[in-house]
Amino acid sequence: MTDFSILEDGIDQSREMIEVRRTIFFSLLTGREVSIDDLVVDFGEEVIPRIEELVDGGLAILDEEHATIVGAEGVSLEETSHRLSIGGTDLYTWCAFDIVGIPSALKVDAHGVTNCPTCGRELRFSSQAGVFDGLASDGELVGFWPNSQGPVVENFCPSALIYCSIEHLKIHKGEIFEGSALPIDDLARRGEVTWRIFCN
Repeated sequence: MTDFSILEDGIDQSREMIEVRRTIFFSLLTGREVSIDDLVVDFGEEVIPRIEELVDGGLAILDEEHATIVGAEGVSLEETSHRLSIGGTDLYTWCAFDIVGIPSALKVDAHGVTNCPTCGRELRFSSQAGVFDGLASDGELVGFWPNSQGPVVENFCPSALIYCSIEHLKIHKGEIFEGSALPIDDLARRGEVTWRIFCN
């Protein structure tokens, strides 16, 4: 299994940046927008270029009109096709991978819902302490891990979907595709790597 995190590629890995990212991420997980003014109070004016770096890297979405961060690190307060509930808070995510990967990394109870892009079938996921139940009985499910570079929310997330089966993935992507077809338990393990900076 890869040790590569798509959330770390080309991003400042300083302790200060990680603290900013953790503050934003865990605030969003409670369903609260993150005010830029509040971040400046907490971290000083030097937080502004860090926020810009996260936005440019596709790791944060800024509501410029209200000067708030409404999405980051895969979690979104704006509606998407992928739903995630953690601790009674209903959220959205940027891709289907997130509804498996985030609970796996954080070791939390969660419920996620997405749809097969090919047939539209609703796919539901439930975890206890980050462990997903019932997936072995539905071994047909396959996640797509795209080969992509550049801003995560723009280049990786639109294709990081979950399908009913490898056949449905091939119908949607073609017989030859740029990326990997992974069982759900492999997606969960990649989630543990991807969101590892939020688990210390």
